[in-house]
Amino acid sequence: MNLLLNPDHEFCQEVLAALGTAASLASVDDQGYSLVAINDLGRTYFGLSPIDGITKLNLENMQRLTGSTLRSTEAYLARLHSNYKRVVDSGMQQITETDYLTAEGETRWSRNVLTPIMQAGCVVRLFVTFLDMTELKTTQHTLEKSLSSLVGGLVHYCDSCQKVESEDGQWQTITQYMSSVSPERMFSHGMCPACADKFQLDDDP
Repeated sequence: MNLLLNPDHEFCQEVLAALGTAASLASVDDQGYSLVAINDLGRTYFGLSPIDGITKLNLENMQRLTGSTLRSTEAYLARLHSNYKRVVDSGMQQITETDYLTAEGETRWSRNVLTPIMQAGCVVRLFVTFLDMTELKTTQHTLEKSLSSLVGGLVHYCDSCQKVESEDGQWQTITQYMSSVSPERMFSHGMCPACADKFQLDDDP
């Protein structure tokens, strides 16, 4: 018999506690979904209060467990139910990524592996493991922002006349362009050594 099919909440808690990763166990019935057990790693990760028995996964209980706002709890619960339903309907393992808002207002990301537990050909429980993706998502966001800034900073210029295209599509000299994007910058005119030498050669009889 699958240990995770045991009806006793305390027994399932002990099974999950032996795991080295954040994990939870949910049951499925005609009334919806219930949280059967969640280990300390999972509870700490999501900032949940301890559960003292099988707990219905409804809005009231989720708010009590998380201490989050109504809006963030509603959104998270809707995604949770949607993910669970996909596993129940397909009978197959699903991997999802979920963001949620903590009671402190911090957005966290988790990668979730939802595994169906079958009995008599039906999904009766869901074993879920969580991996904290917050740091990775933050790094990804920073890289995307940097890339966007880099691409946005590209300047089009004419290879023939060396004029620069402004944001409104006007072609300007480099002096005009730089003055428009950086009005505080002052320009002085001179001649580089190579051009000075060429100018001198052109003037020789």
